[in-house]
Amino acid sequence: MLHITNGDMAANLLRQCGLDGDVLPWREMWIDGPARIQWDAAEAVEERAVYFEQTLGIPKETFQRISMDQLARLTAAADAEEPVVLWFEYDLFDQTMLASLLNWFHRRKTAGAPVGRLEWIVVSSYSGHDDFRGLGELSPEQLQTLWPQRAVVGNADIAFAAEAWQCFASIDPQLLEKWLVKRAPSETAQMMAQAMRFHLRRFPSIRNGLGAVERETLSLLCHGPARPDELFRRIGDAFPIYGLGDLSYWSYLKRMESAGMLVIQGDQPLPGFKSVGPPDFDMWLVILAAYGTRLLAGQSDLLRDGRHAERWLGGVRIDSGATKAWRCAGGDREGGGASMIFM
Repeated sequence: MLHITNGDMAANLLRQCGLDGDVLPWREMWIDGPARIQWDAAEAVEERAVYFEQTLGIPKETFQRISMDQLARLTAAADAEEPVVLWFEYDLFDQTMLASLLNWFHRRKTAGAPVGRLEWIVVSSYSGHDDFRGLGELSPEQLQTLWPQRAVVGNADIAFAAEAWQCFASIDPQLLEKWLVKRAPSETAQMMAQAMRFHLRRFPSIRNGLGAVERETLSLLCHGPARPDELFRRIGDAFPIYGLGDLSYWSYLKRMESAGMLVIQGDQPLPGFKSVGPPDFDMWLVILAAYGTRLLAGQSDLLRDGRHAERWLGGVRIDSGATKAWRCAGGDREGGGASMIFM
């Protein structure tokens, strides 16, 4: 039996549960970088490795080695028809991982390759945790209580998730918009739909070219300068559905500074992949710039002004300095529907 989960913290806890089988921490972050439908192809892995080396400082060879090693273990499990249990959370970070994996299994099934029994445990809440964010918050004993809740991933669920991945990795976000109209085959699959709905809110808005996180960050800075870690915590509170990590959020801040929306005061760069030890966030202060104020007021537009940084949103690339791109209309509020327009 192979247990797959969303990272090392949850994996280490699972290993302490006394469950049979191996535990494989799946190390990916599809909320950043280019996404391809056949994500396991060597050229797709290399493309992402180059991206993360350039943007987050993750060595290309390290990313490729991790990706190919975990893919080899996944393939070996499928070839041997090992039962696979997928332990994931409700947020976009996890749901894109889950969609990519189920797309991989779906492709194998379609090709007639062997696949063992698939089960999943997808968690959005836990009794006694009012602000539940992830499996890593639980003790091994609490994780054990989830084991009886596992369910078989049905063929309809696999097909639903496989299509979600195809839409997420497409160059046309309207495909995802159309997929969201479909009825999810289970409550667990419905979590994927909710996460993908938030994904569309990450696109530039038709009002000012800001995505949800950029807009919320500028709104927070309207109340005064803030440390990066304070902003990160408050963005996490505003968008728990995102599952945003600190390195990804520092990238947001860097792109926003490059566009002139804000200023990061400090003598050192923000923490990176190779940073050692806990950072002293008193070293930095983030301040709202005049251009950020104009954007919030709808007096400027990031895309029309040619200030949008290069960005990948699933399979959609927004080029640096682009003046036209896919935009999100109507998704400014939590739960609001999003309509995608190229303009």
